This record gives sequence, C-alpha cells and structure tokens, in this order.
Amino acid sequence: MPFSMALTPGFSQCDTAGNMHFPRYMEAMNNLVEAWFRERMDVDFHAFHLKDRLGLPVVNTRLEINSPSQLGERLSVQIGVETLGRSSLVVRATGHCNGEPRFTIRHRLVFISLENYRAIAIPAQLLPLLEAERLTPPASSVDPLLPAGPVPVTAHRTRLTVRTSHCDPAGIVFYARYFEMLAEAQEDWFERGLLLPVGRLLRERGRRLAVDAMSAGFERVSRLSDPLDIDLWVSALDDRGFTLSFVVSCAGEVRLRAGMEARLQSADEEHDSDIDKPGDSDQTNQQYEDQRESAALEDNDAQRMSSAQSLLLAQEELAPQPMRRHADLPDDLREWMGHYSTP
Repeated sequence: MPFSMALTPGFSQCDTAGNMHFPRYMEAMNNLVEAWFRERMDVDFHAFHLKDRLGLPVVNTRLEINSPSQLGERLSVQIGVETLGRSSLVVRATGHCNGEPRFTIRHRLVFISLENYRAIAIPAQLLPLLEAERLTPPASSVDPLLPAGPVPVTAHRTRLTVRTSHCDPAGIVFYARYFEMLAEAQEDWFERGLLLPVGRLLRERGRRLAVDAMSAGFERVSRLSDPLDIDLWVSALDDRGFTLSFVVSCAGEVRLRAGMEARLQSADEEHDSDIDKPGDSDQTNQQYEDQRESAALEDNDAQRMSSAQSLLLAQEELAPQPMRRHADLPDDLREWMGHYSTP
C-alpha cells in the first residue's frame, strides 16, 4: 500500500483566493518525501545530510493541479516510486479530497555526495525498500512545458538576489524557493511589462491568475548572494489562457528552465455575470493604451486606503467563493501578451 499522509492547507499556504498557492505544493511535497523516507526507509534527513553527507536533490519536477485546494480542506496524499535507476528515481505523489483528485507531482530525484555534488549509486540498503514502494507507471513522455534553446529577445527580465531565506542547510537554493521566484517574476511581468498589477487585475477586471501546471528542470545550483536573471516569455497564447517559459541564469549560466500553464479566473460568480458580456468589461486597444501610458502616474488605490479598509478588503478577497470559472483573455490583454511571445 502506498505511503499516505494528511495535508490541510493553512492560512500561510494560501493565496488571495483562499487556494493553496502553487509554490506551497512543492514545500508539501518535500515534507511528504522526508516523512516517507523516515517511516518506510528509516532514513532521517538530518543525519542523511549532515552526518552521512549525502543529498537527494530534485533534478526535474512537474505539478498538475486538477482542482484548487482551499484553506482548511483535508487532503490525503499518497506517494510511491514510478521508476528506479542506478542513482536516480522518479516518484509520484497524488492528492485527493473526498475522493476528488486535486493534484499530481512527479519528481526525479538523484542521490549525490555532498562532498563533490556528484551522483552516486543508490545505497544498497535502500534498494529493496524502494523496490517495495513501486507504483504502476504511466507512459513516459517528453515534458512539453520545458523550454529549450536560447532566451528570445522578446523576453521580460526580472532580477533577484539569492537571500538567506532562499537557501537550505546545504547552502544552496531550496528548490521550492525557485517557484516563489517564478511567481514573483510572473507578477513583475504583469506590473512592469503589461502595466497591469495583479491587484488591479482583480479589483478592476474581476479576474485572478490561476496556474494549472508547472514544470522545472534544475541544471546548476544557486548559492547565497548569487545575482539571478529570470527571463520570461509567452510560448503559447489563446483566448482561454497562456503558457509561460522561464530561464533562470546567473552571469549567463543557466540554473533552471521552467514552464507554466496559466489562465485568468473569474474572481467570483457575481463578477462572472458582468465580465462575460461582450463589450462590457473588455477595454478597447486604445483604452488599454491610454491605461498603460497613465499607469506610472496613478496612485495605487490600496495605498490610499486606511489600514482598516485594507484589512477588510483582504478578508473579503480571502473568503471562499462558491464557484470559480474560466474567464476568457480580453482582446487588449491578449494583444499585449503577444508582444512577449516567441518570434
């Protein structure tokens, strides 16, 4: 029987919609792997890392969100082995709530020595234990979300510096923190590239950003104080959503490649009745052009609010909604996203 543990999204794990934010799935996956190794393989990660000087980094990963998981819901998450190699393994975790599938995460993990960061054979004592955890694997395929080749000239760039809070006990960026960086880069693109901060997207257009799938391939480690460039561009775009490609690099050296399938989601059912009417909420291209030109001069509404008003707004936005539906991309926004598409 696959190893299973409970997961209840807490307040700090959720976004403004009250849904579990996509970087938090990676943190939950890490906790699951540690608990699984501790309970089934008798491996304590403290001794594994600091005493035995061994590591088990993520080489690549894919997250698929079937349906959002909300604050306070109780999920059951199971994990097992899909494939087992000489030094690496692919594990699959699935989350359910009352029998409804919520998410799937696949990790490729590799055993390494922390002395030289080179791959080593899976320790002999762990092989039979991992074999006993095998799942029925699906047909393998190349992940279509991971970008290849150079960064296009149309890409939007966000620059970040690796901070202490990004790093793990080995002194390198913890993989889940990269997903926080990608989320920041996505919002930075909306704010500085499209001149439509996600707060205004919500308040003025009644839409939120929703992520349906994420993939990442880790090529080199990043360390404390490394200056990182996060390049983002649109690799697919239609009236229902968009696919973003990311390359994270340091001084021209690629550290991470990632892809994200995202869409706009109506904030609540009441907004749906308004925004889906043709011509009501979709601004014309000229109106959006005017908005872009004046955006830098406008004060953010939230900055003019009293602290009490801000708190009330935050509470309202966090309240669970009875229904959330896909919202088509407005023509003007889709056009400006097209400026960041692959030539």
